[in-house]
Amino acid sequence: MVLAAFCAWGGSALAFNSGLSPPAEPVERDTPLAAVQGFLQAAHAGHYDLAAHYLWLNHIPKSDQAAQGARLARRLRFVIDRKLYLDLGRELAIDSSGRFAQLGTLPLGNTNQPIRLAQVDLVGDRHAWVFSEDTVRAIDRLYENYGPPLGEFFPEFFFSHQLLAVELWQWLGLIVVLLGATLLASLLQRLGLAIGRRLIRLTRFKWAELPLQSAQGPLRLLLWAVLVVAATRFLLLPPADQLAVDTVSNSLIIISGAWFLLRLLARGAARVQELATSDAEDPGRVRGLKTQLAVLQRVVASAIYVVSAALFLLQFEVVRSIGVSMLASAGIAGLVIGLAAQRPVSSLLSGIQLSITQPIRIGCASACWSSCANIPSGSLGRGWSVELTTSEARRGCGGLVLIPRKVARKSRGS
Repeated sequence: MVLAAFCAWGGSALAFNSGLSPPAEPVERDTPLAAVQGFLQAAHAGHYDLAAHYLWLNHIPKSDQAAQGARLARRLRFVIDRKLYLDLGRELAIDSSGRFAQLGTLPLGNTNQPIRLAQVDLVGDRHAWVFSEDTVRAIDRLYENYGPPLGEFFPEFFFSHQLLAVELWQWLGLIVVLLGATLLASLLQRLGLAIGRRLIRLTRFKWAELPLQSAQGPLRLLLWAVLVVAATRFLLLPPADQLAVDTVSNSLIIISGAWFLLRLLARGAARVQELATSDAEDPGRVRGLKTQLAVLQRVVASAIYVVSAALFLLQFEVVRSIGVSMLASAGIAGLVIGLAAQRPVSSLLSGIQLSITQPIRIGCASACWSSCANIPSGSLGRGWSVELTTSEARRGCGGLVLIPRKVARKSRGS
């Protein structure tokens, strides 16, 4: 009876992965860490028939173990390389039963799939650590979620060689993505603009042409950035490289938005100026409107630049991390700067106010200009130029006098 039990135990030990041929070189499976290192070393070298000896394959028919083992080893290698961050400098922890060691867990459907190694018994009171049965059964589903899309079709050369920590198939895919995104973005822009023009003809709303004309160029850049971000997800790039691609794409999206707003602002101002010029009979009124539009355009454009720069900088963790401390000191710094630059700021704000309200205008002759420019009593000064910080008045003799905004703001034209 004891002999029968011994024979049964020996038969089950000998049956472990009996469908595999003996390994061409020794396999190190004495500890969980040695098993993981041996598996990765064999898989990275392209020896998947050897890597199959580190998998539990007893649930696979004996005749299929060799072929299926090599295939599953190749797929598991892709999953581990891309989704598990391993510290191979220390031994893996073994659970309380002494039979399992967990390498990590990966989301799979609605659950988390543990990647574990199990201890199996061999002949002669020996033991070996291999990837457990539940892990091997989940390899195909893990590969569908985390493996390269064309990993079964590309030659091994594209996966075994790297350039700047990126595999050759990923470089090839990145080139295809960039070229495809360029072509597709141009086609989508043409299609979108064509649809927009047709809608404008139906509505007969001419102002709608402005955003449509302004979008030509920025829209293509926006579509290109979005397509690149979406397509590179399928390339399974390393996290640092994917973050770099995302940062560049997000920056281009911000630039495209700012570009579109600036073009829309310029075209809108030009359209308003064109309508005012065609309808107005007073040249002075036209010049005043041009000044108002120029000032408003500069103010809005400056706001667009500031917001775009802020959005661009907020992408970087360094800027976000110091943002709280910067906000805390911004109040004090703003107060100090405001006190120090009180006069220049007051002059600038006065220039904006004068340009919009226009109490004095270019070309108007008035006693107010004479007063501001210290022109002798009885003669009238004539406005020559209106800037944001200063104005100029022409004396009767032809000379120009520079007038600070703070002084000119208090005058009224006649």
